[in-house]
Amino acid sequence: MISIGQMDGLTQGMFQGFRGGWGARLSVALAFALLMTPASAQVGNSMLTGRVVDATDSAIPDGEVKVINEGSGAALTVSTNGEGIYRAAALLPGSYRIEVTVTGFEPLVRKNVAVQVAQTLAVDFVLQVGQQNQAIEVTG
Repeated sequence: MISIGQMDGLTQGMFQGFRGGWGARLSVALAFALLMTPASAQVGNSMLTGRVVDATDSAIPDGEVKVINEGSGAALTVSTNGEGIYRAAALLPGSYRIEVTVTGFEPLVRKNVAVQVAQTLAVDFVLQVGQQNQAIEVTG
């Protein structure tokens, strides 16, 4: 390793700038720029969770739960597990719309669900059996 004392005058002067002069100012400017990143790059630490069941309180697996930030329009879609539980994590604070869709059941929507900073909020859904619609196509 070469010490600063072993370098020639020009090279030595170039590296001395990093010790105090413009090098220090550049480091401070870069640190400030990193701290001022836009809010859209933030990741939240709140979560919506809940259980999706039918009218008999039986779990509904493989249901689609869409969580939409009403302010930004950002959407996250998750599925219910075997116990009918869904989890939508890494949410920013704000107002959300939750849409639950399962084949054979009426879709259900809950609006204005307020999520706070670092909150885990439970929102359960009871779905009703959907109407059977049958389309018959006659060719002839």
